[in-house]
Amino acid sequence: IFTLDAQNAGATYSWSNGQSAQTITVSASGTYDVLVTNSFNCIDQDTINVTINAIPVVNLGSDSSYCANSFTLDAQNPGFNYLWNTSQNSQTITITTSGSYNVVVTSLQNCSGSDTINLTLTPSPVVNLGADTSLCGGNLILDAQNTGSTFVWNDNTTSSIQFVTASGTFWVDVTNPQNRSEEHTSELQSH
Repeated sequence: IFTLDAQNAGATYSWSNGQSAQTITVSASGTYDVLVTNSFNCIDQDTINVTINAIPVVNLGSDSSYCANSFTLDAQNPGFNYLWNTSQNSQTITITTSGSYNVVVTSLQNCSGSDTINLTLTPSPVVNLGADTSLCGGNLILDAQNTGSTFVWNDNTTSSIQFVTASGTFWVDVTNPQNRSEEHTSELQSH
């Protein structure tokens, strides 16, 4: 939006877009003519070419939480200039930590738009029951680790530790407090 002012207070005005005020607001590119008539019936005219460049529309999305180790943000608007608060200047960036991310997108006509997003990334729990194992007698203790998480083993027990006394395949599903899950399987053979 751009305001055009024909000045000459108290005169009468005739704009090419049909308006008759001293100042008009234009929102489209084009040629605008004004005819100004003062109180002595003297007439003058002027023409202006107006180019209104669009402000880039930038939408990084809503503030969100993701169960992920990384997340890619896209400023869209291909071919424009980008400046992220991370100092990166590409259209997309991959983030690996929670935080507030902002980008300013500037068109070739030097019009800028921006957006900010707050993201929380919650990584998956790491579960490693160890390699498949063969035992000659004895027991094996499988530890899913990840203190503070919830556990569901293949036999529906919910402890972080599983005491294994017989051959079989054992798996555990570990869910951290942010509801991110990881599953791991181990096989035990007794001789």
